[in-house]
Amino acid sequence: MSSTAPLLELKAVEKRYGTRSGGMGAALMSRFGLRAPASEVHAVRDVDLSVRPGEVVGLVGESGCGKSSLGRLAAGIARPSGGQIMFRGENVDALDATRRRAFDLGVQMVF
Repeated sequence: MSSTAPLLELKAVEKRYGTRSGGMGAALMSRFGLRAPASEVHAVRDVDLSVRPGEVVGLVGESGCGKSSLGRLAAGIARPSGGQIMFRGENVDALDATRRRAFDLGVQMVF
């Protein structure tokens, strides 16, 4: 294994999405004694990933397991709910405009 520092690093990354609650659907479910769906969905939970220069990463898994959400986080298309995304050792959230552009050009996602 190479001792080269990671180009892209995800540390304990999480992505949560809120769902609609209340409304007629919730009232109807309650009337029939059914539990309303969770108000928050964890699409990605506590993921660590390192990509070194020259590596290509493919995410494989069943439908709905969080592959696209993780890819969007890694590519900077979406912001994480928790954890850190590092590009060349710097937190992506703290990059100035020039470094952010380098990140946007250097990290891409193919669906």
